Amino acid sequence: MSEVPRQNARVGPEESMQIQSNIASTIAMAFDECPPALADREYIIPSVERTTRWLKRCMAEMNRLNSLEDTINKKQMLFGINQGGILPDIRIEQDRKSTRLNSS
Repeated sequence: MSEVPRQNARVGPEESMQIQSNIASTIAMAFDECPPALADREYIIPSVERTTRWLKRCMAEMNRLNSLEDTINKKQMLFGINQGGILPDIRIEQDRKSTRLNSS
C-alpha cells in the first residue's frame, strides 16, 4: 500500500467558481456558510454577512471566468444561497440583499 501525503486544501469563493466553471455545470452554487439549524441570532448574523460577501466574490469571479476565451460554459448560471437559519426576518432580508445584487 502506498502512502499519499495529505495536505489541507483551501477552497474559497473563487476556487469554488473555478471548479464549477471547469466542469461546465449549468448551474453554479455560490459559496456559503451553512450554519447549524438551530443557531442563535448572534451566530446567524455574521454567518449571513459572510455569505453575502462571498456571493459578491463569486459573482466577480464568474464574470472574470466568463471573460476568458477558454471558458467552456459562458452561460453558466449562478445561484445564491439564502441563509438565516430559522429566523424569518433575517432570511427575508438576506433574500432581498441577494436579489438586489443579482439585479445590479
